[in-house]
Amino acid sequence: MNFEDFFGWIGMLLVLGAYSLISLGVFVAQSLGYVLMNAVGSLFLLYLALKKKAFPLVFLNGVWILISLISLIRMI
Repeated sequence: MNFEDFFGWIGMLLVLGAYSLISLGVFVAQSLGYVLMNAVGSLFLLYLALKKKAFPLVFLNGVWILISLISLIRMI
């Protein structure tokens, strides 16, 4: 497995894990853990998408990170 794919797998696990934990009621939408898992996971997926030149996924993950950062700022 190459470096980019490794980051992609970790990013996918973080985003999917965050979604699973909020769906199961472990996290609430305003929890720091949920927002950080989404932000870091999307950042890793953005890196992979840039390397693979998958521009729709670059846009998706860029927006996902932006939303996560707005949530983090509101928590402060």
